[in-house]
Amino acid sequence: ALRELNDSSFDMIIGVGLTVTLLVKMTRGLKIKDILERSDLAINKQELTILIQSLTQNKNPGAKGQDALELYTMQLAAKFILHLLDRIGASEFMVCNDGISIGYAKWKTK
Repeated sequence: ALRELNDSSFDMIIGVGLTVTLLVKMTRGLKIKDILERSDLAINKQELTILIQSLTQNKNPGAKGQDALELYTMQLAAKFILHLLDRIGASEFMVCNDGISIGYAKWKTK
C-alpha cells in the first residue's frame, strides 16, 4: 500500500484516534483532557524522532504508568507515522479529536 503513495499528493495528514492522542501526551507532556479540548495540535518529525529515542532508552516522562506493551506499541506507531511522513515528504501531521471533517475545517481556519 505504501508504494502507491509515490504517485499521490497530500495537503495534510490527519491522525485520528487514541494512538495519536497518546503520542501528543508523550511528546508534549499534556494531559489527555487538555489535548481533547484543543484543535490546533500537530506533531512534527523532530518530535517523533525524539519520542522514539526516549522510548528506546526508557526515558520518556510522558510514558509514566504505562506497561511495556503499551510503550512498545507507541514506539511502533511513532516509527510508522515517521516513515509515512518521510514517504510523502510531509513534516508534520494534524492531531484530530473531532473527526476528520470538522477537525480539518478547524485546522484551515486557524
